[in-house]
Amino acid sequence: MSDKYKSEKRGLPVHVGAVGATRKIGVQGGKSVAETAGNCIHAIQDAGGIAQVNHPNFGWAFTRRI
Repeated sequence: MSDKYKSEKRGLPVHVGAVGATRKIGVQGGKSVAETAGNCIHAIQDAGGIAQVNHPNFGWAFTRRI
């Protein structure tokens, strides 16, 4: 799943993989990078899948204080 948190300065990519999900999952959005990632993870879990955050340094979206 490719999602994006749109900050004041730019869009930050949030990519979360879904393994074993039983249905298609759309983008979830959020008010921060952490909330966007969390929303994606919960949607994948709700669809019966296992979530994996992919390449967190891509676009420098994730920091130690996401």
